[in-house]
Amino acid sequence: KKATAAQHATGVIKIDGPHQPHSLHWMTILVNGKEIVAHNAECGPDDVIAVAEQLNVLDGDPFEVPADAHSVCVLQSESCSVPWGCGGYVGSQDATTCVIAFVLSRASVNVVHFDDGNSEVHSYLGSSVEGIEATEEGVQLHLVGSYDDEGGVGRQILRNILNYYHRHPVRFNLGTAMVGSLNTRRESPGHGGVRLPIYSGACVDLATRQLKPATFADR
Repeated sequence: KKATAAQHATGVIKIDGPHQPHSLHWMTILVNGKEIVAHNAECGPDDVIAVAEQLNVLDGDPFEVPADAHSVCVLQSESCSVPWGCGGYVGSQDATTCVIAFVLSRASVNVVHFDDGNSEVHSYLGSSVEGIEATEEGVQLHLVGSYDDEGGVGRQILRNILNYYHRHPVRFNLGTAMVGSLNTRRESPGHGGVRLPIYSGACVDLATRQLKPATFADR
């Protein structure tokens, strides 16, 4: 669901979306229950940008996960699956052109840090849906990272990932896409107008099921 005014102000998003029935075939990514592209079409960054106003918004200063907190910080080319009952925080950071994917099912949060070396590796892509049955409803997808770099690396990584989820038997409900131009800022002209990511990390609070921009004091 869309972020409330309070969520815009705090940068904190409560992850609590609708459950959508589906049948077993090539599925599509949904936003508010509607397909963002036809099931037989490619799904790319521009398709996500087109529905940006319907997605959750990350805002505010990143939350620093304390060093003494019960937490898991997934590094580049790593993945993890953490049951909801564990408590604490799970997420990743240092994603510039990389994409951090959060896949939320009934049982767990799966987090994967994709880069240009693994965004086309099927076994690694599959780690983000580990333990999720194709018949499960209401699986949520949240993406952070992949700023709009001049070389287009982030854009290609994002395209690879979107098409994987677009063609997966599970139907994913896209809730957050802080990626591409939505996650890009420019330095002042005096610094050459260099493009930089707005956020390069995020975490899910396992107790409150909230997604927020974050850094980890202890990685």
